[in-house]
Amino acid sequence: FDIDLAAVPLIAFAAPLLLLRSERLRNLGNTLIGLALMLLAIHILRDAVTHFSTLSSFENYITLLRGHGHWSPLLFVLAGAAMTAVLQSSSATTALAIILCSTGVIPFKCAMALILGDNVGTTLTANIAATMTNTDGKRAALSHLLFNLVGVLWALPLLAVLARGIASLVAAFGGVSPLLNGSPSQAVALALFHTLFNVVNTLLLAGFIPQAAHALDRLIPGDRHAKRASPLEGSALVSTSEMGLYQARENLALCMKRGGELTARVKTYFGEVNADNAQELFLLVRQRSDEEQTAYKQLEQQLARLTQQELSQEGRLLVQAMNQLLTQLRAATWLSVTAAQVIRRKKERNIWFTQPMREDLGVYFSIIQEAYFITHNNLTSDREGLPQREDRRIRMQAFLEEFSVSLEEKYLNPDDEQETHYQAAVIFAELTSCIGRLAMCVLKIAEGTAQLEQDHQ
Repeated sequence: FDIDLAAVPLIAFAAPLLLLRSERLRNLGNTLIGLALMLLAIHILRDAVTHFSTLSSFENYITLLRGHGHWSPLLFVLAGAAMTAVLQSSSATTALAIILCSTGVIPFKCAMALILGDNVGTTLTANIAATMTNTDGKRAALSHLLFNLVGVLWALPLLAVLARGIASLVAAFGGVSPLLNGSPSQAVALALFHTLFNVVNTLLLAGFIPQAAHALDRLIPGDRHAKRASPLEGSALVSTSEMGLYQARENLALCMKRGGELTARVKTYFGEVNADNAQELFLLVRQRSDEEQTAYKQLEQQLARLTQQELSQEGRLLVQAMNQLLTQLRAATWLSVTAAQVIRRKKERNIWFTQPMREDLGVYFSIIQEAYFITHNNLTSDREGLPQREDRRIRMQAFLEEFSVSLEEKYLNPDDEQETHYQAAVIFAELTSCIGRLAMCVLKIAEGTAQLEQDHQ
């Protein structure tokens, strides 16, 4: 199969898509062109390997790596890690290993060892980037390295067994054993090994995530006196003209998303029956609320700085609209915390709601989550779906108004006059009032984000 025959027509088909107005079709065009360029790169790499594999210096280098008996796989692992660290692309060195093996330059097991080294070498870039991040970033980069190192430690001693297993799997589907030099199935077998190795390694280590996190905490201890990172994106908020507008818009979308997460925690707190877990959830809600207030203050300061810049009339209107949405977000956060406080009183007094009460509250929570989802998508998703999301919001708002009226009539006069039921009715009325206002507030925010998109598209 000639890769050029697929890559060039693919570019010819995808290039006109970049000129269309539809964002989805433009994204499809970018994806297809990226695929075509990758195919061309593999074609160029294959031709280059075919050329330099005939050089005496390269043959001597391969002979040197292969001439150490049982230590040869380890040397190929180190060579793969070094090549990936230099190229900063495990995909490139994996493709190189496949080409070297399929052209008969190196045997199948050595190519497998080279791919194992690729997995280790690719972590170098992340660890270099992590030197400029906080403690959690350094831990994440180190976990990437340790994850791949553990995979190499268990796979390298079993390399011969794994090679025979892959060969048996290929043979079971009618292919020629990849253990034979020059076998046409070696490329497929190596790609299969690469995939299966990462899947198996993930499954083996997935059960040790808490232990790994504890070990990383000890390897890279955090600074107790370190300043808490900004809840918003970026370590320093940009305040310069249009770039500042773009970042403020992204930060506003992030606040919308975090507001939905806060409400989800309130819902989880409502359904938690374990006293200790409930207390932790309540403290978590308060902590997240404080973080949100910090984020709102930072965004408010950023918007204030933007008003001092030379903005267009449209830019000033955008800042004004975002300030209005920020005010509504503050109100939504306050209502979420108030709802959590009402739920706390309910739990402290051991008051239980009936199943219909819980289902009615669930309707409110579902509306809030859907409304937050719409607000976030209005700011981050394509504008083509805006009419559908706005139609969904209008129908939800009409349903909410009817539902609130019916709920008030339903629980206005409780049938049972016993004290426990009366207390439950009072707490339920207070909670539904708070949650209902929260739902209406978020729907108004969704309406504001839709208007924001329509006015500034």
